[in-house]
Amino acid sequence: MKEEVKDTYRKILLMIDDSKFSERAIHKVIEFQKTFNCKIVMATSIKHHKLPLFAVYTVPSSYGSFYVSEEELLEESRQEGEEFLIKMLDFFIRENIHVETRLIEDEHPEDYIEQTVKDENFDLVVLGINSFHCKLKHKSLGSVSHKIVKKTPCDILIIG
Repeated sequence: MKEEVKDTYRKILLMIDDSKFSERAIHKVIEFQKTFNCKIVMATSIKHHKLPLFAVYTVPSSYGSFYVSEEELLEESRQEGEEFLIKMLDFFIRENIHVETRLIEDEHPEDYIEQTVKDENFDLVVLGINSFHCKLKHKSLGSVSHKIVKKTPCDILIIG
């Protein structure tokens, strides 16, 4: 059975982080939007695999150690995530392209992608291959990319 090639995308989910690959992914999505006139949702997740789930963190400093609560870390991550989305939104504003932004706080990116694609009928997911969420055990794909390739029921473009 021959697979049908899609000639248009109506709805693109763009997952970004602070990697150089995410910026390249943004430029690719801008090209798609100009070609297909599609809706774009750009999202970033502040829930990281690298942060252990402890209630209090000890942070060493030159003045001795001090404690930071999980809530303080999450608030700082939330603020940085919002600032990052605004910064990345500028790429679209310069091209006069409307994009919806989302800050994902309570889900890992791969879980958010899988559920959102199903719930909102995205045609394409675009993300970078390497990111903050990447684990060393995945040498060819980042952990998020690796998981969504297996589970996501739409086209996926991984920028490397």
